[in-house]
Amino acid sequence: MKTDSRFFFTAALILGLASTARAQPLEYEIRFDNADHHEAEVRLRLTSVPSGTLELRMSRSSPGRYALHEFAKNVYDVRVSAGRGRELEPSRPD
Repeated sequence: MKTDSRFFFTAALILGLASTARAQPLEYEIRFDNADHHEAEVRLRLTSVPSGTLELRMSRSSPGRYALHEFAKNVYDVRVSAGRGRELEPSRPD
């Protein structure tokens, strides 16, 4: 029994460390200039982004609920730039 619990603890520790090694710091700013219409402007800054395609995902669930939501349908006016203001064309999969 002790061996099993040590194995699972070690496996969990290794998986946890592996996931933190890939984690990148996020810097974001949220503004509510149009709060009357329940709109927010979110600016996200990512550093050390690898070249190639970057895929960002939004959660489809909320704490304490079993229902799935489509929060992404309310995201619009998306703008993406890469270093020094160079504009990129974002895409949204169906």
